[in-house]
Amino acid sequence: MSDADKLIKLIHRTFNIYGLSITRKLSTIISKHLLNNPKTNAEEWLTKIVEQILTQNLNTPHITLDHIKIALQETVKPESHLQNTETVFNVINAFKVPKIVYDLNKKKYVMKEKCQELFPDAKFKSQVFKDRLDLLWYRTLKHAIFAPSKFGKVDEKKLELVPIEYLLSESKTNNVCVMGLLAQLTEGMYYLEDYGGAVKVNLKNAISFCHK
Repeated sequence: MSDADKLIKLIHRTFNIYGLSITRKLSTIISKHLLNNPKTNAEEWLTKIVEQILTQNLNTPHITLDHIKIALQETVKPESHLQNTETVFNVINAFKVPKIVYDLNKKKYVMKEKCQELFPDAKFKSQVFKDRLDLLWYRTLKHAIFAPSKFGKVDEKKLELVPIEYLLSESKTNNVCVMGLLAQLTEGMYYLEDYGGAVKVNLKNAISFCHK
C-alpha cells in the first residue's frame, strides 16, 4: 500500500469517527497537502481540519469541496478577522440541532432525526442517557488501548472494555475496564450501571477530571 493510499485510509477513518462522509476525490486533495508537508503530524492536523469543518454549520454529514477549501484556509493560514462562514453570535434552534448516534450495522456514527415534539413521550427521558452512554462507549472502543490486537500478536498493554455484568460473574477481572452511568439507586449509596446490571462503588478515593 502506497503512502497516498495509507493517508486516504486515515482520512476516511478520521472523518467517520466524527460521523462525516467524504469522497475519495476529496480525500486525495487532503492527502496531497499532507504529502507536500511531510513534517506535519497527520492525525493531529486531520483532527484540526475536521473540527474546523464542524464549525461550518453543516446541513448534512456529506463533505463538499467548499468545506475542504475553507478548512484548509483556516488551518493553514489562520486569520484574526471573521470569515464569511463565521458570525459573532449564533442562535441555534433546539429542534434543529443534529443528533448523532452510533449505528451498529454500519459501524459508524450517523445523523438521526430528532423528535420534534415539545413534550415527547416519557421514554425519551431515559433514552437521552442511553444515547449518551452509547456515544461514549463506542468512541472509547476506537481508542488504541482498547483496539483488539492484530491476529497472532499478544499485547499485554491492551485493555478490554467490558459490560458491568462481567464483574458480577466469576470471570477474571485483570486488565479490564467498565463504563457506565453513576446513579444513586438507594439513599447514600452510589452504583455504576449500564444495560446489563449495576455494581456498588466506593467514591472515597475517586478522582475527578473536571476542570473548573
